[in-house]
Amino acid sequence: MIAETHAASLRGLLITARLDVEAMMRKLANAGGGLSIELERAASIAQAKKCVRASDYDVILLDGGSNNDVEQTLLRHVVGDGVFQGPFLLFLDKVDRETERAACEAGASDALELGKLGPPLFELAIRYAVARRRSEEQLAALQLFDSATGLARQPLFWETLALAVKRARRHRDHLAVLLLHVDGLALGPSGSDLTQHMARAVAGRLTTCLRASDTVARFDHDQFVGLVEGMPRVEDIQIVAEKLIEAVTRPIDVDGRGHVLAVSMGIAMYPAGALSAEGLIHGAVNAMLYARERGGNAFHFH
Repeated sequence: MIAETHAASLRGLLITARLDVEAMMRKLANAGGGLSIELERAASIAQAKKCVRASDYDVILLDGGSNNDVEQTLLRHVVGDGVFQGPFLLFLDKVDRETERAACEAGASDALELGKLGPPLFELAIRYAVARRRSEEQLAALQLFDSATGLARQPLFWETLALAVKRARRHRDHLAVLLLHVDGLALGPSGSDLTQHMARAVAGRLTTCLRASDTVARFDHDQFVGLVEGMPRVEDIQIVAEKLIEAVTRPIDVDGRGHVLAVSMGIAMYPAGALSAEGLIHGAVNAMLYARERGGNAFHFH
């Protein structure tokens, strides 16, 4: 259970069997920055579960040591049974891009390398994890997912994109935002059964074309957006774009008749096209408008 405390004073649960890691974390927690962290230690996952059932914590600090099976460790022992509700910070002896991605996909707010940890990064990571969880709770109240398609809505996509940019910047990686404007989607009022049917069909086709690690969201009534990470070559993004357009423009059965949509797509890449979430969306929108002005069923790079 997560306590609702002021950002300047937090309670944290440190899960570690290593006394040297405990000493390091307590030193960082008492480094005298703008954040006060009261740390309690649990030597095992089992002990930590007892602590969480008995007390409230703002953040969970998990020492993963040299364990490379990060995703399974988090899912099976920490996140899986629902006892811990996060936010989590995972600390490892060594962190690479794939380890960090696996940790975040498994439910951690971040994965940090112990040898590179200093007071500023420690405080920033905890502030970010707590703020992110509170933001998630606020977004949940605003309905994070589109009721017709099951896709993430725009507020959740913005947060997902911001985190992706953060990861890409840290690891000097690449990502692409693909914004699709779909013409012909509305066969009636925005909430009509036919329009909902069309939107679900489009969502399903987009999701099928992309990888499980990619993100698809409904950005607006007639706009969808994809986030593709770890794909640096323009040629590869172009192949993805062609697949998406081909999939969406295939006829959709509506009362026994094939209804054909038109798609205009704008693409912005990090870091070549923009360096922020806002810049990527702005670039993708402008590129989409350029493609649309030229007749649609095409894509354009920002």
